[in-house]
Amino acid sequence: MRLVKARALSPGDTIGVVAPSEPISRDDFERGASILEGLGFRVRPGKHLFSRRCDYITASDPERAEEINAMFRDPEIAGIISAQGGTSANRLLPLLDYNAIARNPKVFCGYSDSTALSLALLRKARLVTFHGPNLAHMGAS
Repeated sequence: MRLVKARALSPGDTIGVVAPSEPISRDDFERGASILEGLGFRVRPGKHLFSRRCDYITASDPERAEEINAMFRDPEIAGIISAQGGTSANRLLPLLDYNAIARNPKVFCGYSDSTALSLALLRKARLVTFHGPNLAHMGAS
């Protein structure tokens, strides 16, 4: 299996923040975004970061999947990080556009519930991803 690798991130690049599961608090978003901005990156929040469809998800499955698909299609986005863990990211797997993702490789980082996304991106788009912090846990004590 030939793997697809995104180009390395550089200062000035834009990192999109998606919420595949639970919403992120505004305080956690601001703290994580501030850290990324301090490293020289621009941060673009997804549409559903602060929404709450129910206690454990931000928006409908199609809305959350489209947020991820849109970030991969956007040429201004160089990397994507999950806002928060939780449950239900696995429900997005059949709704992701793996062909578009393979054609537009981006750095993808997250853990917890986002691990399902990382494994699907590897298997179906052959994209190398990174098991690392979600935005909500950056700088947390």
